[in-house]
Amino acid sequence: METEWISVLDAAGLPDATLTQVEVEGTDGVLLFRAGGEIFGVGARCTHAGMPLRKGQTTGAGGDVLVTCPAHGSRFRLADGRVVRPPAQRPLASYDVREVEGRIELRPR
Repeated sequence: METEWISVLDAAGLPDATLTQVEVEGTDGVLLFRAGGEIFGVGARCTHAGMPLRKGQTTGAGGDVLVTCPAHGSRFRLADGRVVRPPAQRPLASYDVREVEGRIELRPR
């Protein structure tokens, strides 16, 4: 069975190249990031020590955008939540994200 899409934000509320946190029931929040024509969604807390990532620094372009945890420097790939630099060992939860009729929708992968 396919997981349902969840509407989380007006598309106008997701500027390009800005980490935007949305609250989604059953999660610690989801970070959204628009990079040109792509939108990425990952868990909002570092898997190392649970620190919020919304104030983390982003680097890279396209599908290789990374977010760095402001607490201990772990880096995660926004396209899939993969750990690129420790100390974190576990990837972030990742989400399929789409824009439909002016709304941002997501679903867990």
